[in-house]
Amino acid sequence: AMLDLLGIRERIRGRWTGMAVADRKRLAAHPLFGRTLEVLRPDDPELVTAVLADVVTLRESGLAPPPLISGDDLLAIGFTPGPTLGRILHELYDRQLEGDLRTREDAMRAARTVLESHS
Repeated sequence: AMLDLLGIRERIRGRWTGMAVADRKRLAAHPLFGRTLEVLRPDDPELVTAVLADVVTLRESGLAPPPLISGDDLLAIGFTPGPTLGRILHELYDRQLEGDLRTREDAMRAARTVLESHS
């Protein structure tokens, strides 16, 4: 847990403002995120204040909403099992976190576009 906390701390200190929305949401949803900010506060209170303000905004659209589609959905439209399937699910979830995909239909349409481009 301590190594995770230190890793999160370094990600916050080094890159928070430059991280994509999806990456910031994933990090803010981590179970050790709040504790990490407590540890970081004495060293950099301004950064912690800025991060907390940003997290308030990120929470408005959901830090870790359930994925709009699953691997089973991708398999049903013609994807094959394997590492590529996992990468595509990850990319689609990132797009959901970024706000590009808001509905299941949006996600399925995006998945079909990816499938067509891999055919």
